Amino acid sequence: ALSRRVAGCAGVILFGVMSACGRTPVEPKPPKDGPTSAPQPVRAVRVLIASDVERLRIRTLQAEMSTCEGASLFRVTFDDWVTITASADRSVQCSNGHVLPDCSTIIPEHGSFMAIAQPFQSDWGPVYEYPGRLRVILNRNSRLDVINEVDIEDYVASVVANESAPSFLTEALRGQAIISRTFVLYLMGRRSSQPHDVSATQGSQVYKGYRGDEFGGRAREAARFTRGIVCVFNKDGQEELFPTYYS
Repeated sequence: ALSRRVAGCAGVILFGVMSACGRTPVEPKPPKDGPTSAPQPVRAVRVLIASDVERLRIRTLQAEMSTCEGASLFRVTFDDWVTITASADRSVQCSNGHVLPDCSTIIPEHGSFMAIAQPFQSDWGPVYEYPGRLRVILNRNSRLDVINEVDIEDYVASVVANESAPSFLTEALRGQAIISRTFVLYLMGRRSSQPHDVSATQGSQVYKGYRGDEFGGRAREAARFTRGIVCVFNKDGQEELFPTYYS
């Protein structure tokens, strides 16, 4: 359970403005240095960042490869771009000579990111950097589905940066962080048996990994300041998350 919540009969937050059951809500008062840390969810958010692609480019520092069951395979350095390609024999071929079995996990060194580019027309699309780990799965079409397993607060910071605008005030970004966190936790609770929780597109919430510019820093501050705060409603004496749809 998260330790800090915005509660009400049906509280709704949109860009920092909240209404709850016709009452004026009382905003939680964090300590002077911001809200205290809340316990993390029991698992990472599983974000589908590439769906049904034939190939993908990856670059990162040294990483460990393992099976999806956790068995270690080998350590590898992606110090230059490595192209991974789906093979008809249900394996994944790497341009550096490695062969990965179906459902492999790439675990980068602690604190490092994975730079990833997807195919776009006859070339490659924009490069995004992702924290966490990468799971590579061959789908029923023998093509690649790629899932980023990422800490929820890193996910929320990215969503705030991509679902907001630099012109937004600080409180608007914090409101966005609360509703984005609530929405992903709501979906995680209903998709635990599925391969992924959310997509990286507008079909869920827009997620593009780590954003290192000034606005990305503001988004991370909004996630940090609201850490653990979610929207709930009271159902038969129990607090439940609800889907905080927004536009």
